[in-house]
Order: sequence, then C-alpha cells, then structure tokens
Amino acid sequence: MAKINKTIAFIILLNVIISCTLCLGAAKKNDSGVPTGREIAEYAKSFEGCSYVYGASGPKAFDCSGFVKYVFAHFGKEFPHTAAHYRSVSESDGRIVSEKNAKPGDIVSWKGHVGIYIGNGKVIHALNSRYGVCISKISEFRNRYGVSNPEHHYVRVNFEKPEEEKKAKDAEEKKAAEPKIEISVQPTAGDPLLPEEQSSTSLLSDIIEGEKTGTKLPDAALKLERKAK
Repeated sequence: MAKINKTIAFIILLNVIISCTLCLGAAKKNDSGVPTGREIAEYAKSFEGCSYVYGASGPKAFDCSGFVKYVFAHFGKEFPHTAAHYRSVSESDGRIVSEKNAKPGDIVSWKGHVGIYIGNGKVIHALNSRYGVCISKISEFRNRYGVSNPEHHYVRVNFEKPEEEKKAKDAEEKKAAEPKIEISVQPTAGDPLLPEEQSSTSLLSDIIEGEKTGTKLPDAALKLERKAK
C-alpha cells in the first residue's frame, strides 16, 4: 500500500511539474518581442478552471472582459475593462477579421460578452459563476437572452505602438545618440577668478557678446575644449 501511495504521489508531482513547465513556456514571447497567437491562446488556457466573479480581473477570478484584459496585459497590450470596447476597434487596438481568417489568439466579441479564440471553432472565456473560465464551442454559445450562436466577430490585436509614440521614442533615441559638447574654461595665473556659479555656457555667451559689442573681457587665456562623449 505504501508503495502504491508513493507511486501515486510521484505521478501527481510529475503532472504538476509538466503543467508548470507548459505555463511558463506559454508565457514567453518569441524573439521579435511580439507574441504569436498560439502563445496568447496557450497562456489563456492556463487559467481554465478559475472562478467567475463580476468585476474581477485576475489572477484567480475574472469576469469576461477582465479575463481578456489580464491575458493581453501580460503581453504588453492594455485594454479597458469592458466588453463593449471590442464591438468597434481602433487602428491602435487591431482590426476585425472574418471567421474564416480567425486565428488562435484573436479576440471573439459578442454584444455584452468577450473571449479569446483558441482555434478549431472554440473560445476560452470567463462564462459565468457556474462554469468560470472554460472552453466552449463558439457555435454553442448562448447569450443572456438565450439566443444560440448570436452575432459575433473576431479582432486581430495590433501589438505595434501608435505612430506618435513611435516617433517620440525614435526622437528620444536619436537625441541620446548625439555627441554631447562640453566646454571648459581655464584662466591663466594672474587673471581674475571666475565666479563658481558662472557656467561654461554663460561664459561663452559673454565672450560672443563681447566680440559683437567690442567690450574687452579680462585678459584670460580661455581654452575651449570640445569633447564628444
């Protein structure tokens, strides 16, 4: 009996290790930094069996839009906590695709409900308090009014950043890559000391202004060094 119990315990432990490995693998992004639809679907499936709680957004309980929000936030895409958002999508969110062209990882949007497509005509979603997060056939889904297979569409999520954000980031990177110029001023012996609070930039301005107006500055040997970092 003891030997049987050890065997059972070993099998359970092995299953737990395999499940954790699969979940960790699903959570990784590919080399491009953009997740594949299959990665999104596999990560979503790791929450199967979690509870349904209205207004919840994870990680142990969800409502329908909270579930979709949580899964996509893991991959860096933020969505509001409302199912109505997916009925009409902006370019930054994604685009609507036909059922024929739907792929795992797409969002399935009904009026008042939302889930994640996992392929083969199935969706994983936070259905209700009875079934929680579960996998269903899309054709067998009934809405709150009892309508079977109501109108729905699929959303292919866009993980590209908005054009304005990309431009701002590119400008910031370009600015960071530009060489910085440092100006140091070194007075010779016998010349008046420069005020500590006077910056190199303001001193250079004084020199330029003096040349324009003919004002003679103190006889100091001023050495301007350009150093590119």
